[in-house]
Amino acid sequence: MLTTEVLLWIKYHDHYDHLDFSVETPVYIWAPWATWLVSMTCFWLYLRFKPGHTTKYPLDLKIEDLKMNIKKIL
Repeated sequence: MLTTEVLLWIKYHDHYDHLDFSVETPVYIWAPWATWLVSMTCFWLYLRFKPGHTTKYPLDLKIEDLKMNIKKIL
């Protein structure tokens, strides 16, 4: 896969006149990419800093609490 990336880079490199960066990119092209990038960054930040993000198996903790409560009742 990396080889194909390099071959595509060589094919569409600036010196080969395939790319023209002086042309303005339409909004319908860059807006979805920008929206996706911003939303994924915000989602990553949410997951990174939410409370309890370091708990490995939160359901196991709840099951242990339930077992303790059942033992107290019995």
